[in-house]
Parts: sequence; C-alpha cells; structure tokens
Amino acid sequence: MADSCLPLLSVREVAQRLNVATSTVYKICAEGKLPHARVSNAIRVPEAALATYVDARRLTSDANSEPTNPHPKRGACR
Repeated sequence: MADSCLPLLSVREVAQRLNVATSTVYKICAEGKLPHARVSNAIRVPEAALATYVDARRLTSDANSEPTNPHPKRGACR
C-alpha cells in the first residue's frame, strides 16, 4: 500500500505561519478559501493547501511599473 499521508497542520500552526489569530484561520476555512479536513472535531490543513493559499495571495510587483496609491483619496486636498 502506498503511503498517502499528507503533512497536516493544526489551526494553531497555520495561524503561526500566517502570523494571524486562530479565529482568522477558522474564518478563512469557514469561507471556503482554505481547503481543510475535519479529523474528529479538529480542523487540519494540508501543508500544500496552505502554500497554494499563500501563493495565490502574494503581492506581485512589476519593476517597470509606477507605484500606485491603494487609497487615492487619502491625503487629497479638499
């Protein structure tokens, strides 16, 4: 039989890696944004799913582009 075990992370481990509260991890899982599995009453997140989640949300920058203000109205004169 092939070894099909995936490295699974606890909610606490995911929170530590993302530097967020455990409640944020529960929310992300509940919203369906982070694939997870329930083992008994515990949520476990495959390590690969966390990597995919982070990669999909990683900010990319183009070295040739001008920086943009994400809040264009801030600091504007009235």
